[in-house]
Amino acid sequence: MSDAPPRLEGKVTDYGGLVRVEQWFVKGRQLRVVLRVGAPRKTTAADRIPTPGAYRPHDGRTDWIMDIKADKKVTVGLGVWRDEVENETTPPVDALAVYTVDRPDLIALTDLGGNTAEAAALGPLGVANIHGEITWPGGASTSDGQLVVVPGDAARVEMVFGEPEEVTPDV
Repeated sequence: MSDAPPRLEGKVTDYGGLVRVEQWFVKGRQLRVVLRVGAPRKTTAADRIPTPGAYRPHDGRTDWIMDIKADKKVTVGLGVWRDEVENETTPPVDALAVYTVDRPDLIALTDLGGNTAEAAALGPLGVANIHGEITWPGGASTSDGQLVVVPGDAARVEMVFGEPEEVTPDV
């Protein structure tokens, strides 16, 4: 086991030639959860309808980043639980996850129950941040990730016409 302090973000103030980093550590058992993202699957028209209520502004934290094609969807769920020094640990009993997205114009987020949600790309390209707020009796944790919506598989092609040409001679 490492004697290194837990990796936590702190307040960083840059004074030009001097940088001040302020960190606060909470004593006791701190758990961190890593979200599990399933394999991408093809979406249907019904999957690409924006969902109300699952919106949260992004706060800058990111635990994972994944590319998703504009016509795909993935399942998001609870993955590996880690303690404050990154050791794998047993999940707490009765943990409950609530997922939100900061760009409902890019990702339709649907709660599937059982601590899982489905994130379906709506078509437009861009970056959406998924936030998981996990609570259990006596504790809480969060996990954050990004879905980068990239172009999907080729489905149609645009025809291009050349300049009109004379087919009969002018007399």
